[in-house]
Amino acid sequence: MQRIAIAFLLGAVLLSCSDGRHVIPGTQSGPGPGPGPGPSGTGILGNWFQNCALIDSAYEKVSLTVAASTYQSTIDMYSDNGCATRVMRQQWSGTYTGGGAVTGGTAIDWNPTALTITATHDDYVGIFNALSFCGYADWQKDIPRDCTSQATKIYQIYGVNGNTAYLGKIDDSHDASSNSQRPVQLLTSAPYARQ
Repeated sequence: MQRIAIAFLLGAVLLSCSDGRHVIPGTQSGPGPGPGPGPSGTGILGNWFQNCALIDSAYEKVSLTVAASTYQSTIDMYSDNGCATRVMRQQWSGTYTGGGAVTGGTAIDWNPTALTITATHDDYVGIFNALSFCGYADWQKDIPRDCTSQATKIYQIYGVNGNTAYLGKIDDSHDASSNSQRPVQLLTSAPYARQ
């Protein structure tokens, strides 16, 4: 079953669709800063922005707002390293829990309550239609589709160092699909800046 997990500070939220793969920021390794205050503190709360970053094989920009118990995120994916040609937009919202120290950072579990996806490039319209992505075979360019029924909980970690935040590195051994699959190190190559 394909999965798209939105990564954003949220790293992400898994979207079950059709090939077992997760598209979540967090696929490169590297040492990271220590964890910041948990969700009940102020470390992760606020507005965050990730500038054009290579995540897996795609470039993306992410805006994330984390409130006392809820989050909202927009993830724009691009085909080029300058983030000039947008191919897809994901808009997530939901609640989160966590805050305890775990290997590599601070635990945070993203529980999506809404997800819309928009194909913003003709190539993606064709791909989404061929895959019946999110159960739709009639995708159109720039028309958002509700994919909430496909979204599942993401088990992530984060770290905050001053005005910079990081999410956990997603890989085959730590795909964020369960507590036992939670990432164990931060992806420092894709920082989020506090706005």
